[in-house]
Amino acid sequence: MSLFGSPNVEKLKAKRDIPGLVKALDYQKDPEVRQAAAAALGSLGDPQAVAVLIAALRRGDEPIREASAWALAQSGASQAMEALMAALGDAALPVRKAAVAGLGHLGISQAIEPLVEVLRRRDEALFPETFQALAQIGAVIGAKEGEAAYHSRLLEPLAALLREPDLRTRQATATALERVGWQPGQDETSAAYWIVRQDWERCVAVGAPAVPPLAAALTEQDSPPDVRPSLFRSLVKIGPPAAPSLIAMLKHASTDVRKAAFHALVSLGSRHCSPSPRRSPTKTKRSALPSSSSWGRLAIHGRWCR
Repeated sequence: MSLFGSPNVEKLKAKRDIPGLVKALDYQKDPEVRQAAAAALGSLGDPQAVAVLIAALRRGDEPIREASAWALAQSGASQAMEALMAALGDAALPVRKAAVAGLGHLGISQAIEPLVEVLRRRDEALFPETFQALAQIGAVIGAKEGEAAYHSRLLEPLAALLREPDLRTRQATATALERVGWQPGQDETSAAYWIVRQDWERCVAVGAPAVPPLAAALTEQDSPPDVRPSLFRSLVKIGPPAAPSLIAMLKHASTDVRKAAFHALVSLGSRHCSPSPRRSPTKTKRSALPSSSSWGRLAIHGRWCR
């Protein structure tokens, strides 16, 4: 430690002078010295240095917490993971970003669920770093444990985010899945992916499993109004399996959704069934016409079951 100037972190590091680096970590006159001291402590990988960095990550000021997070990742110490997971909830965005990047650098599969939770809680400022960290962890899993583990431990939890209620989360997840080579199949999650990508033909091709995500997209608050017609048309094309969901929408709070659901039910009946020969619409009295919800049931049960 210099008596007259700032600490020479490089010399302290070369000497593995942990007490000197700890003092440099508390050098208040120059934040760059403190950050360099944190990085030096991380590179040593010494248990004492790791303990100092964990304490700094919990109680230091923002620049030191940020530097300590990355330094802990560089240390590769087993204690680093828990400290970095805790830092995912730090009030300062730079610290959270450093913690996410640090977990990606460690490449430990136990970090997948906490990182997925970052996405689930819609911390959008962390989306790029979080997806990158998950990709890094996935690469380690694939190399060490094989393709099956890669799918079950990373791709499946990540793909589940396609069912989250927030549209931006779903869009970011779809992009991330494309980058890591995920392939959609014939299930609800895959249908949710095609909905995000607005590929209605492939969504309809999924069949009955596509009904729940289509219905969910219709009733979400952030559902773009210009997309709703395509969602309803897709349900009509899927056919009878969509009927219960459309009937449920007749009670939706939105008048537009109720009207669209009613027309979809009528279209559904016309598309999949021919009119009953035992009833003549011309003989139906105007006063006897059913309500909108009854019309939906008539379109389903009257025309399909006869």
